[in-house]
Amino acid sequence: MKFAQALKSVFLWKDRQRVFHQISSVPIPLLISFTQANRPGDLKLLRLILNRSYLLPADFVRSALAFGIKASNDEVIFPKKTASEDIPLPFTARDEYWREIAERDSRVANEIRERADIIPKGIKKRMESVSEWV
Repeated sequence: MKFAQALKSVFLWKDRQRVFHQISSVPIPLLISFTQANRPGDLKLLRLILNRSYLLPADFVRSALAFGIKASNDEVIFPKKTASEDIPLPFTARDEYWREIAERDSRVANEIRERADIIPKGIKKRMESVSEWV
């Protein structure tokens, strides 16, 4: 990883001025994700950064991260990458609970089976019978 030493310096080095110069080229979203993974209990700093990160200049956000985190000898944890799954056709990217809806409503699951090229994992491939009131 290109920024591994700079990211480790934020959490390990006691010289905060040196840390600030070390992280001057690291992207801010990468710094924030490492801060969330390694210092989840530091809510004041994370809220300050996340609420104001688009309003403040980049150097202010980097300085808040450099001088707001206390150094410790704990092991630096690299955050896990989350794999995004493809959302089937009747739903949009904003639908947060599409999987629960598809698992519980057989009409929606049948519509997914008809429209989608690839059926998401966890949904049966066979059409289900739908019973409706007359």
